[in-house]
Amino acid sequence: MAKGTGKAFEEDFKRSLCKTIYPLRLKDSASSWNGGTMSRFTIKNPCDFVLYNPSNRQMYMLELKHTNSKSLPFGNIKKNQIEGLTKSNGYGIVSGFVIKTKDGTFYLDIKDFNEFVATTSRKSIPLELLSTKGIFIPSEKIRKNYRYDLSPITDMVRSD
Repeated sequence: MAKGTGKAFEEDFKRSLCKTIYPLRLKDSASSWNGGTMSRFTIKNPCDFVLYNPSNRQMYMLELKHTNSKSLPFGNIKKNQIEGLTKSNGYGIVSGFVIKTKDGTFYLDIKDFNEFVATTSRKSIPLELLSTKGIFIPSEKIRKNYRYDLSPITDMVRSD
């Protein structure tokens, strides 16, 4: 079975991490039976990755999203992800979304996301918000996969 663009993005992201950063990939769903059509329960993780950078003693909780559209629909973000990232942010953890778009890859802090949602009638995150409020993540295409310079995120330290 072919890998989806979201899963390929997650693999490229993980391969791009510095070897000194500890990555914990949280599983998306529970094991299933009957050929994958039935499952006992659904895991509701707050994010895709929990990272720890020992050089700055900072923890990160990141939810990765991918879109080929001009915006990322709010429907693509689960309520428990917003709640989990918001809660972890209150503990000094760098928390937010890493969003890959056709125009580049950006980090959007959960605080900026929540402020935008509270002040808009839109049903999606526009690419303009990512370019103004987000942090651009440089990338390089290596054959068919990407490598990301994740230092703009992993060097960040929460000061509030």
